[in-house]
Amino acid sequence: MRDKACLMKIILIGLLVSVNCLGQDSPLGKYMKQYKYTLLIPPSQNAAVATVINFDAGFESIVSSKCISVAKVPPNGPTPIALSTNVSSITRHLSVAGAFTRFTHPAVDLKGAFDDSRVQAISIEMIEPTETHIEIKDLKDYIASLPSTDSCRSVMMNKHNLVRESVISVKGINYYFYDNKGNKMSLDATLTKAIKLSPQYQKSFENTDHLKIDGLMVIAYRAWRGTQLPGGAGTKGGAETQVAVETVTPEQIARLRRQARQTQPVLANAPTVTKPD
Repeated sequence: MRDKACLMKIILIGLLVSVNCLGQDSPLGKYMKQYKYTLLIPPSQNAAVATVINFDAGFESIVSSKCISVAKVPPNGPTPIALSTNVSSITRHLSVAGAFTRFTHPAVDLKGAFDDSRVQAISIEMIEPTETHIEIKDLKDYIASLPSTDSCRSVMMNKHNLVRESVISVKGINYYFYDNKGNKMSLDATLTKAIKLSPQYQKSFENTDHLKIDGLMVIAYRAWRGTQLPGGAGTKGGAETQVAVETVTPEQIARLRRQARQTQPVLANAPTVTKPD
């Protein structure tokens, strides 16, 4: 049942993804679990580190992409993530939850590949995963340097808001289809029909040996929350003693998502976010 639910969950923003399909047994899945990353829902080609987000709209959305000064809180990276392999697989007989995750183009119905009886497995290759982060001291010092009346300080110290402190990005995704002999299949007319490849894309992919989705996309993040230590709001001159930044765990983020869904339905076509200037 979980496999079917993973395959049927569709979020349309130019990509399709389901968080429950993250495979903890894949190298990248293990890396995310070890370093406490949260899968971004929906994934974005424009999301960035050092953005402020919350769940007040009923889904994960950007509060501000400009409050954090790049000059004062410079991003580190992108740094390549060294993995033994960037590839994971789905087969007819293994749990989909054991594969990495479902990313595809809205013109493609990847689950339909198994409607083609020749397809026995699909390999998913994440292209050049990288990590970008900011330093906690830089963020803390920056918040502390702002006057207590500054609107951005208020945004970052709001208990409902989170700051993305680190993101994982990939440059694209390759999909390979294999038959019962383990041979790589060509995307012929039968297979392109099975995955419901839009006619406008058929000429680009038909008779090639794989399906490639290009474009830099953020797939996961970690977050912090600004908090006020006891002793009052402080002033510009003494605010640095009043500021704390705490880590928000994936479990806490999952709880925020659940609470958001209970208050407002999640829109399948949640708006995309904008990259800071």
